[in-house]
Amino acid sequence: MWAEPVVWIPAVSMTIGGLITVIVCVVLLRRRRRFRDACTATVPGIVSEVREDYDNDGTLWSPVFSYTVDGRDHTLASGTWSRPARFKEGDAVTVHYDPFQPDHAWVKEDRGGTILLFAFLAAGSLNLIVGLVWPFLWSALQ
Repeated sequence: MWAEPVVWIPAVSMTIGGLITVIVCVVLLRRRRRFRDACTATVPGIVSEVREDYDNDGTLWSPVFSYTVDGRDHTLASGTWSRPARFKEGDAVTVHYDPFQPDHAWVKEDRGGTILLFAFLAAGSLNLIVGLVWPFLWSALQ
């Protein structure tokens, strides 16, 4: 069964690719969780700007959040772009920040990055499972 390249090439490549994807996603999700756990204080914020960018499919938007801690103004640019715009200038948000480093912050309503990580985790898991099961499926189909 393993002597045929039609069996081992897809099985090995899907297993390795899936495993790498799963490991990277788990590491990034754990890092994100530790970062968010350190942000124990909250403060109201607003969407101070909505940045625009263009690609072949049209316009993309990404919010910039502003918040004030101890009289100092801070800004936080979202790492995700969306179509259509999910925020408008002036929208109210809740900013979670690290009381020891107020520049380290995140906005609960801005979930694009987390959703993307879970999507890649699901795709990597599927790749891993199919890579492990492929030789048995191939032999059952023969």
